[in-house]
Amino acid sequence: MVDEVRREIERIREYISNERLSQFDEANTKATAIEPILRALGWDVADPDEVRREFSVRARPNARPVDYLLFCDDTPNVIVEAKRGNQSLERHQEQLQDYVGFALSDNVQIAVLTNGAAWWYYLPIRAASWERRRVATVELSQQDSRDVAQTLVNLLGKENVKSGRAIQNAERHQISDTLPKIWNQLIAQTDSSIVNLLIEQIHGLCVREPDRNEVEQFLSGHLEQIQITPLPSTPDSVPPVEPHPSPEPSPSGSVTGKKPVAFIFNGSRYEVTSWRAMLIRLCEIVYSAHRNRFEDVLSLKGKTKPPFSRNAGGMASPVQINSTGIFVETHGAAQALVKRATRLITRFGYGENDLLFETQTP
Repeated sequence: MVDEVRREIERIREYISNERLSQFDEANTKATAIEPILRALGWDVADPDEVRREFSVRARPNARPVDYLLFCDDTPNVIVEAKRGNQSLERHQEQLQDYVGFALSDNVQIAVLTNGAAWWYYLPIRAASWERRRVATVELSQQDSRDVAQTLVNLLGKENVKSGRAIQNAERHQISDTLPKIWNQLIAQTDSSIVNLLIEQIHGLCVREPDRNEVEQFLSGHLEQIQITPLPSTPDSVPPVEPHPSPEPSPSGSVTGKKPVAFIFNGSRYEVTSWRAMLIRLCEIVYSAHRNRFEDVLSLKGKTKPPFSRNAGGMASPVQINSTGIFVETHGAAQALVKRATRLITRFGYGENDLLFETQTP
């Protein structure tokens, strides 16, 4: 099953990289990117007793119907709400929340929000805030395709849903994904309990208690070594994959004549097939992390024209970043696009070495 899902992911990635997916309406997004994934995960999309489309919620007769309701043995198990390929999922979470009452009353334990490229996975039955109920985010264009496929199988494969393992896998996925983030936060904070614990333990072995400054300097001096890069959170074993090319450590180095395989930003790896796709994906990532001040990119200057603008008319190849109304110029040679990417991340306080590239010579 993993190999079949992986093949579908790699096919859909082509639509993502050449931006065709973002041009599809909802019907074509479903046909091209959503239903093929469901089918590969073991769901019979041609059987109306197993996959029901446009399902009307009885408790809310005037509400918009659910795009898909997935059944196992006549029991509703999964809600799937689909959006167009170019739509941000953030603003559609509220609509998914409207179905939670139905999910609770009919024992639907899993809810999914997807635009074909991103799959957001929720456990609506858990007694927690809505933000905490979102236990997994799967981006088809990120990480190795086999890792992404294994995660989808773990969380949404029909047999895992039917047996209840999907929920267990999702809970473990959320914890595994959160652990390195919290660890990195703790070791980066000078007022954290990690510092207090180190002081206590060192004092038990040394003739004096260490100064807080000594411990803080130790942590800051070794931060790069002790920070943890999150790994794919796949509870089941994942077959080994071919090793990736070694990253080229300097974004300022020459990339002329080279093709990107992936870029590594702030410790996370994203596969891409072109320098243009790299710049667009990086803009989306930076926007997600700094949406409250993303307009700062408008202050970046260019030799003749700014690389970011609200006016797409003066650009050769503009692409809007999410639904911000801000466009990025994606026209240019490889070196120019890398330079533009570097200026973007440094504008938000990242260092040049926070952006690395894996390349190959065509």
